[in-house]
Amino acid sequence: MDHVTITLDGQIALPKGLIEALRLDEGSQLTVELHGQQIVLTKDAADIVREPARQPDFRTHLLGGPKVDDFVIERDRSTSRPVDLLADL
Repeated sequence: MDHVTITLDGQIALPKGLIEALRLDEGSQLTVELHGQQIVLTKDAADIVREPARQPDFRTHLLGGPKVDDFVIERDRSTSRPVDLLADL
């Protein structure tokens, strides 16, 4: 939970993580409502509708996966078996 401080002008600064999570930028509209002792900020529907889906490109998606540089893969050759490929002919 983040806390904000009200300035002398009555303004607050939203935490960066909240701004990023809601994909807010300059000019974004929020609705402010009072519910008892709670202040509720809601992103306006117009901003949600016009917002394009932000998905990483394929390269970024692949690079964001688990790192496998340190994996050592060895094959146990003792479990091999002979196969007759001509048996069914």
